[in-house]
Order: sequence, then structure tokens, then C-alpha cells
Amino acid sequence: SVDSGAILLRRGRYIIDDFITIRKSGIVLRGEGDALGGTVLYVPRPAAEVAGKKDGGFATGGSGQFISFQGKWAGAEVTEVAGTAERGTHTVTVDDAANIKTGAFYLLQVKDDKLGGEFWQHLHARKVRNWLKMVKWADAGHASLFKVVAVEGNQVTLREPLRFDIRPPWRVSLKRHGNISECGIESLRFEFPADVQPAKHLREPGYNAVRFKSAHDCWIKDVTIANSDNGVTC
Repeated sequence: SVDSGAILLRRGRYIIDDFITIRKSGIVLRGEGDALGGTVLYVPRPAAEVAGKKDGGFATGGSGQFISFQGKWAGAEVTEVAGTAERGTHTVTVDDAANIKTGAFYLLQVKDDKLGGEFWQHLHARKVRNWLKMVKWADAGHASLFKVVAVEGNQVTLREPLRFDIRPPWRVSLKRHGNISECGIESLRFEFPADVQPAKHLREPGYNAVRFKSAHDCWIKDVTIANSDNGVTC
């Protein structure tokens, strides 16, 4: 166990037969090359077999990665966002900016009253009427990570532009987060079995390599992934 830094995987062939999850910031998995003679992580069994169950996420890449960098989702609410703001702008008005810190990251979360409500329609240009009948897994809201670059009164300036409008009928808030950061995986090769019969669409058993979840400022560099169902998921 290390608090931070690079974990060096020297040249060779390593068999990965269980899921590996990294939950700390500042951890880098570094091999000695992504060629056949470098660092090779061989995964002989799919996620469904390792987990001992079937899961639709194994097929879509929603779960079942053999190496995951994973933080925590939204934390406590800091303040509600008031008024309106247009997509593409960088400034929002909040009820109370006393606990908003310049340089920190926050989740801007929107909650609508229902799936298919006004915010949902806004996100999808009001073109999802029939699609809603099929979608059982969707959320009525949305959250995106933003970095605060300035606070003046109750005006908060964000580094990233808003990706959607903010309107009074929707409940919008800034929340703390448990994201990890400055993590990466580099200079190595993933191999899954080459002689497996391809599964039908959405029936894949989960030959899944890498996932970054609730993470920011992370990377994957000089990595080759062979014969996967889902290579990299973010």
C-alpha cells in the first residue's frame, strides 16, 4: 500500500484474475512498454465469470473493469444556485457563497421533478418522447464537475462553461465531491483471450480493461488493449 506515487510493473507477463480498484489520488500504474516484450497484463476470464453473475454493465462498460480508478460521488450540498444562466456562460448566482472556495472543484447538480420533465427535455432538444418508454436506468437529473476561479459576493465564476441552461423550475445546487485526481496508467499492454467467440450486442461477458469514475485530471498514456469488450470507460 502506498499513499501516492508510481507503482512500477517491470517487463513481464502478469495474470490478472480479479478486479483491482484504486481509491486514492496520486497513484500511477507504470509499465515498461506496451509492446509484446514490455509489461503485459493478461486477463484470462471475463467479468461475469470472475464476479459469478451476469450484469448488463459488463456489456456496456458501466462496470466490470479489471483496473478501476474510483472516487466517491456527490457529497454534502454547499449552496443552492439561484436565478437563471445560459449554456456557455461561466457565472452563476448562488444563495450563499460563504463556503465556496476559489480553486476548488464542485459538482453542479440539477434535479428535475421527473424523468421526461422539462430539464430532461431541454437536455435532449425535446426529441425523446418515445425513447422514454425504453429507458429504465436514466436519472431525471444531471451533474457536472466545475472548478471555481472567482467568487464575488454571491456571483461564482466557473472555469468551464455551463453545458446546459439553468432555469428556476429546476432545483440546482453546488455540492462537494469525493473525486480522486492525478491518477494514471501508462506504458503497458492489456491482453484478453484472442480465441473467444464474439458475443451478441449487449451480451458481452465483460472483457473490460480500465475505468475512471468520479475522477478528474487523470490519464491513460501509451497503453495497448487487445481483444477487449470495452477498452476504456470514463
